Parts: sequence; structure tokens; C-alpha cells
Amino acid sequence: MIEKMVGKTLEKKHVSLPQPQEKEALRLEGVSRGKVLKNITIAVKKGEIVSITGLMGSGKTELAETIFGVYPKTGGSIYIEGERKEIQNPAQAIRWGIVFLPEDRKTEGLILDQTVRDNYGLPNASRLSRLGFVRFQSMNQEIERFIKGLQIKTPHRYTLAGQLSGGNQQKLVLAKWLGMNPKVFLLDEPTRGIYVLGRREIYRLITELASKGTAVLLFTSDYSEALEISHRILVMRRGEICQEFLRGEATEDLILKAAIGEVKCTSS
Repeated sequence: MIEKMVGKTLEKKHVSLPQPQEKEALRLEGVSRGKVLKNITIAVKKGEIVSITGLMGSGKTELAETIFGVYPKTGGSIYIEGERKEIQNPAQAIRWGIVFLPEDRKTEGLILDQTVRDNYGLPNASRLSRLGFVRFQSMNQEIERFIKGLQIKTPHRYTLAGQLSGGNQQKLVLAKWLGMNPKVFLLDEPTRGIYVLGRREIYRLITELASKGTAVLLFTSDYSEALEISHRILVMRRGEICQEFLRGEATEDLILKAAIGEVKCTSS
């Protein structure tokens, strides 16, 4: 049915992933947040894509928000490229090279009644300013480059973000953070509500990110997505990391068993 809708044959296959670098981009040591997160320890290399999955309420979104400083951690340490960083709010996270694509792009990722260009410009304004004045010519050049490079389907850069399709809105959220050359990209449910060809485009962009050395943490409840686009898969349950799978080791059945409690959490 999907093939009839999109007008082409779709092949089910793993995305080809770039080789991660040896250098570490992000490390969490014993990160906790009250009763929501318990002793989370993760290391992610530059260019590595790590999926964090689990059932609703497992703590994966809460982990993303904690790394980004939306809700500060209550214990543990966060290291960026080997240096310990205190992250108490999103501004500090952005300063250290961490960016976040939230689960709800419409209310948290974009301002829908603002233009494509202005949505791009919001996090990039200070970088594109001189003596307190925004260099709009530079901003226009950059957003046009991303519109072309990410294949954002929009009549022009002054189109309102709310007039774009879901997939193109998601590309716009990606674009506004890509302009900042992040070290760590957190993506929470990046393909939710996006049609099948749009998902393929998002996967392509994620692998391109990794190929440039960006560490990617993909927080997803879609087990098939985690299997398709990850170097490693971490399964969460009740705020803990319960099991880790390397690429090719896991199946949807094994992930589900870990998520529902048939496997004891390694941190327990």
C-alpha cells in the first residue's frame, strides 16, 4: 500500500553508516535526576550514532532533556571531548556544542508563524551579528545554502514555517542547528509523523552528520528505526540503561524483551 502511495518500490535495508572516529565526543558518568534517571553512564565517539530506545516512560526523553540542560541533573558528570562541563540550562549546552531536536517540532522546535529564514536565524543571530547588528545578507546566504543542501521544499525563505510539511519542518529544525557546527546532536523522535520518503531523507541527513564527526544520540521508540541507523542501541527501562546491542546483534524481539523487563538491567 505504501509503495502504491509513493509511486516506487521501497527496499527494506540497513543504512550504510560511516566509521566512527576514535576520539570521544560525549561521556556521561553516573548521571542522575531525582527518581527519573538513575546512574546513566554512556560514552559516544565522534561520528557515532547511538540509539536510545524503550517504552513510553522509560526515561529516554528525560535523558535527552537532562543532557541539554532543560532539567539539570542532580548527580553525575558530563564530559565534552574529555572536558567536564557543568550544564544547568540549554544556553550552556549550546555553548559547549550540544544541540537538541525535540520530540514536538511544532511547539518546541519552531516558531510556526515566523519565516523559514527567521527560524534559522534565531539560534544563529549572535554568530551572524557584528557590533550588535545582524548581517542579514550572510543569514540569507546561509539559509539558502541549507534550503538547497537539505532539499527543504519551500517557495522561498520568507515562507512561514507553519506552511511547510512535517518532513520539511523537521529539516528546518536540523538546518538551524547545523549552522552552529555542533559536536553532539540529540534527536528525539526525529521521524515521528513523517511519511516514508521523508524518513529516508532524515536518515540521509543523520548519516551525513555522523560522517562529518558529529556524535548523534537518537532517542526513538521505533525499534526498526534504531536497528536501521545505529552503530549501537541502548535500551532504557525505568530510568536505567538495561542492555546494549552492537549493530547487527539485536532484533526487535530482543529489544522488546529488554524494554519490558525480561532482561535484568545491567546497572541493577
